[in-house]
Amino acid sequence: MTLTLTALLYLGLILGSGNPVLSGAFSKPTIKVVPSNVVTIGQQVTIFCEGSLHAKEYCLHKEGSPDCLILRTLRETEKKAKFSISRIRWNHAGQYWCSYKTPTNMLRQSDIMELVVTVSQPQDYTAENLIRMGMSVLILVLLGILLFEAQHSQRQTQHMAGRESSASFMVAESCE
Repeated sequence: MTLTLTALLYLGLILGSGNPVLSGAFSKPTIKVVPSNVVTIGQQVTIFCEGSLHAKEYCLHKEGSPDCLILRTLRETEKKAKFSISRIRWNHAGQYWCSYKTPTNMLRQSDIMELVVTVSQPQDYTAENLIRMGMSVLILVLLGILLFEAQHSQRQTQHMAGRESSASFMVAESCE
């Protein structure tokens, strides 16, 4: 009896190591976001779901969506599915998880991952504003110089015109 029990136990261990269901190869998938789960609008995000080599299809789920958002079929040598979002928008924010089915149609689901969407970080425009203000002052100074020269030139023209009329009046008087 002991020999039979030992043989059966040994046979179970041998068969169990080759059978993914018996060996526990269908672990819970993990979900990861690159570059981060806090992203700004317009940024690109890649969501990775990693699980078993025996899983062939991965599904990305989002809270509030009744069905699988994206389904990825993997090759035999892959155990990580890649889901890309090229331009993040407000409606991409929310809770995501991924899942895969085992060959025996058992569903394995990851933990939930929160994707947070923000507006771009405020920038410090101090240097740019100082440059703009400096350029404005320079333009105002140049305009002031041009205005001064135009006024000075007009006075000289009027002064010269006054001399010419005086000179012509003198010439007219001397002719008489």
